[in-house]
Amino acid sequence: MIPGGRRGVAGPVPAEYAPAHHAGPGARKQETSSREKTMEQDPTTTDPRLYTVIFENERVRVLEYRDRPGDRTHEHHHGDSVMVTLSAFRRELTVEGATRAVELPAHHVQWLPAQDHVGHNVGDTDTHVLFVELKPPAPTGG
Repeated sequence: MIPGGRRGVAGPVPAEYAPAHHAGPGARKQETSSREKTMEQDPTTTDPRLYTVIFENERVRVLEYRDRPGDRTHEHHHGDSVMVTLSAFRRELTVEGATRAVELPAHHVQWLPAQDHVGHNVGDTDTHVLFVELKPPAPTGG
């Protein structure tokens, strides 16, 4: 259960968050220095006043995101994540050059595949979200 007593939402990734090229969990981008690009596009680096690491270990990283109406992020990268909205919000999300309107209620939980994007709060309320970013599985012994 999440705050407010509502259960998370399961199912396919809504189009507003799914990159157009997403080919499933096993798909990998072939990019030069993709690790370096990911490090440069870490949201805590691109937008440190909006993103805060609130927990991290070898398996997950939990980011807290807060913004105000009119705030806009720089392009940044999220690995495969679970997003938990703590407030309702309305924003524009730009993924791969395509901008889409996104409006989500508070206490909504959904899966997000790895992606690069830019967000812009076009609503009249602050945004408060948690991202639980998954890290690669631990190696198995044996």
